[in-house]
Amino acid sequence: MTARALSSLPPDFVSQARIAGPEACWPWLGEVSSWGYGVGPRGVPAHVWAWRLTHGDAPLRKGYRLAQTCGNRLCVNPKHLRQRKGW
Repeated sequence: MTARALSSLPPDFVSQARIAGPEACWPWLGEVSSWGYGVGPRGVPAHVWAWRLTHGDAPLRKGYRLAQTCGNRLCVNPKHLRQRKGW
């Protein structure tokens, strides 16, 4: 993610994530679900919010889910998010 793209993230998102650098995990500092995932506005999972902010509102491919490639459920770094098939 470029510095320009990073600066375009809304303040309400940035204030709830520890943004350490473009390649690092960005742990969510806001509300956390009982499953260990960050919770964004209106109950949207924080990593899904991060994806939408950087990829738009296009739906995921059929049969796919959004997953953190780093394995950290609290990570909201868009570079660590990928569409993965199944659960």
